[in-house]
Amino acid sequence: MLQQFCMKRLEKAKGPFGRGEILFAMGEYEKAISNYNDYRKNFPRGRKYAQATLKMGLCFQRLKMGQDAKAFYKEVIQRYPNTRASQAAKSNLQKIRL
Repeated sequence: MLQQFCMKRLEKAKGPFGRGEILFAMGEYEKAISNYNDYRKNFPRGRKYAQATLKMGLCFQRLKMGQDAKAFYKEVIQRYPNTRASQAAKSNLQKIRL
């Protein structure tokens, strides 16, 4: 039931960030990474760039690819200090180091 709901939302999603969000919620982390990366390529100054980068880190972390996750978290921390995304990246980075 949830899967069907998500698939319908995916069909209506606008842009790669929106598709990434739905795929992330579905647990389709590899596909979500691809969509978040498309957003980053197409909108390098987009208002959701930090969030897309953070979500890429979360996807890699959920895929047990800690080294890849770290790189994205560090990018968020460096490029967007003093933001919620940066705070979340710091918190997630600490979890990987444990």
